[in-house]
Amino acid sequence: MRPGFIVSLPLRFWILTATVTAVSLGLRFSSDTESHFFVDVGAISAYLSAVGALYSILAAFTVYVVWNQFNELDEAIEAEVEDLFDLYRYTVYLRDDQAVAEVGKAIQRYCQYVVEQEWQGMATGKIHELSTATFEDIFAVVHSVRFDDERDIAAWSEMIRKFEAVSDARRKRLRVGAARVPDLLRALLYLVSGGLIVGFFMLAIENTLLSIGVTAIVSAIVFLTIEVVEDLDDPFGGHWALSPRAFDLLPIAIEAIQARQ
Repeated sequence: MRPGFIVSLPLRFWILTATVTAVSLGLRFSSDTESHFFVDVGAISAYLSAVGALYSILAAFTVYVVWNQFNELDEAIEAEVEDLFDLYRYTVYLRDDQAVAEVGKAIQRYCQYVVEQEWQGMATGKIHELSTATFEDIFAVVHSVRFDDERDIAAWSEMIRKFEAVSDARRKRLRVGAARVPDLLRALLYLVSGGLIVGFFMLAIENTLLSIGVTAIVSAIVFLTIEVVEDLDDPFGGHWALSPRAFDLLPIAIEAIQARQ
């Protein structure tokens, strides 16, 4: 665990955990839950077992879903940038210097629009029209390449293959970037989380320190799980926010290749 991890947790987590813990303990001590629920300890234990098992499965499943979507998006971004770079490198094999320059400029314009326009559009679930147009510009430039010998033909064939790979990665990036946890699944997670906290509230615990510790720990676990789900479900914000830096660096890499030619 990296230093300062506890301090770096969102303020929302601390507020919710402290509030729910304080309210639960206040109600527990003021209403004497030991006396009220002691006779039903068997039923409460059965309830906690059922809700706890459901919570474990549901929390694990939800975290797995959002973590998998997050990784897929990260991989799609990396694949798209790598394929764009490979597309340009194959372009360098052409004997037509003008075509090489035009492909480089088209890729650079596309990267600029992704960073400045489309990235924010993905965060809000919208695809910016200009980014789509600049992507089609890359195809138009590649399609307009004229080749004179076998070397050009071989390079152009690889360029087409790489452009198709870029297109696939782009579609995956847009699709996964717009995916979110279904509202019904989120509501179920919240409901079961609340049921778990209520169950521990009703559990008769005589030891005051143990009661405080259990209430605080359960509240922290529940809200930290929710925080992880919410954070991963928003891949463009929070602790694990993905960055468009790879698209920022690609034009620089292209310029470096052009400078060496």
